[in-house]
Amino acid sequence: MWGVYDEIRMTLSELGKDDNHNTEWHKKLTDIATRMEEMIYKEVNILFPICVEHFTDTEWQQIYRDSKDYSECFGKN
Repeated sequence: MWGVYDEIRMTLSELGKDDNHNTEWHKKLTDIATRMEEMIYKEVNILFPICVEHFTDTEWQQIYRDSKDYSECFGKN
C-alpha cells in the first residue's frame, strides 16, 4: 500500500506544478482521484476493521504518537 500512496503523492505533486490543464492533465487527475477512492475504500472496509480487531489500546496510542513523524498531507498531520 505504501507504494500506491507514494505514487498518488507524486502524481498530485506533478499535477500541481503543471499549469497546462489540458485534456491529458484532466485524465491524469481523474485517474488519480479514482486510485485515491480505491485506497480509501480498502482502508475503511479492510485495513481499519482488521486493525481494530487486533491492535491493543497501547498500540493505538503508539500509532498516534508515531503519526507526528510523518509529513503533512493536504495541511493535515
